[in-house]
Amino acid sequence: MLDLSKIEAGQVRLTLEEYSIRDVVYSVFQSVEGLAVDKGVNVRVDVGADVPVAHGDARRLTQVLLNLVAMR
Repeated sequence: MLDLSKIEAGQVRLTLEEYSIRDVVYSVFQSVEGLAVDKGVNVRVDVGADVPVAHGDARRLTQVLLNLVAMR
């Protein structure tokens, strides 16, 4: 929510580009896999083969996904 307020206020600049959602999801998975194993949590990723290329800010999507999987 804080980032949304900053974006609306023009304080944060989004980097809009085409990116692979599959690559972002697998990158997040690789980032949390070790922590999950340490906690005895099984994490599985299944991204459909037909997921289209996205247009937006891949870094922000990565941040959102990391926040979601980090929820306790």
